[in-house]
Amino acid sequence: MYYIGSADDAHRELRNVMIYELEGPVPRLITAGAARWEGEVWHLYGGVIRELDGQGFTRYEAGFAQMDLAVGVEGGSFFAGQKTPEEMTARELHQYVSLFGRGPGNARFAVEYYRKFAVPFASAIFALLAAPLGARAAQGGRFVGVGLSIAVLFVYYVLMSIFKAMGTIGGLDPFLAAWAPNLCYGLAGITLWAREDGWLLQRLAPGAATNVPS
Repeated sequence: MYYIGSADDAHRELRNVMIYELEGPVPRLITAGAARWEGEVWHLYGGVIRELDGQGFTRYEAGFAQMDLAVGVEGGSFFAGQKTPEEMTARELHQYVSLFGRGPGNARFAVEYYRKFAVPFASAIFALLAAPLGARAAQGGRFVGVGLSIAVLFVYYVLMSIFKAMGTIGGLDPFLAAWAPNLCYGLAGITLWAREDGWLLQRLAPGAATNVPS
C-alpha cells in the first residue's frame, strides 16, 4: 500500500512517501521524505525502514540516506489520479485499477474503465432497439418518431447516471454498473423484436388467407 503526500510529475518527484508491505515473512513499513523514479524503480531518500511483529510493534528499525525499491509498475501510474476518471484513457484506468484495486475508494475508476467499452457498444444496442420501435412509430407520424427517439436517449442517460452513481459508492459491482444500461436496453430490444414478429404475423395472416385458392 502506498501513500504519497504530493507529487510532481514534471520533475518525476514524490514527497512524503509511505509504503506498507504486507507480503513477506513480516510486515514492513518504509517512510521517506522524497523519492524519484526511473521506470519501475523508485529511489527513496532520507527515510526509515521498520519491520513489525504480529502485534504491530517495531522489531527492527534503521534509517537510510537512499534506498532503491522495485515497485513493479511505471512511476507515472501513480499520477493517474491527477486526472479525473473521465479524462483518463482506458490504459491509464487499467493501470490505476491494477495498482490500487477496485475498493470503495477507487470504484469510480473501475466503473469508468468498464464504461470506456460499454458506452461505444451502446450504438449497437440502439440499433437493435431502433428497428422495432421505428416500425411502430411510423404509424404515428414523424413527430411521434422524433419524440420516441428523444425519450429513448433520455431514459438511457438517466439509467447510465443512476448505475454509475451506484457503482461509484460501492453499491454495485463496477462491471455491472457500467454495462447495466446496455443490458436493460438489450433485453428491451429482444423483447420488442419478439413482439414485433408476432405483430407482423398477425398483420400478414389475413392477407395470406385471402390468397389461398378456394
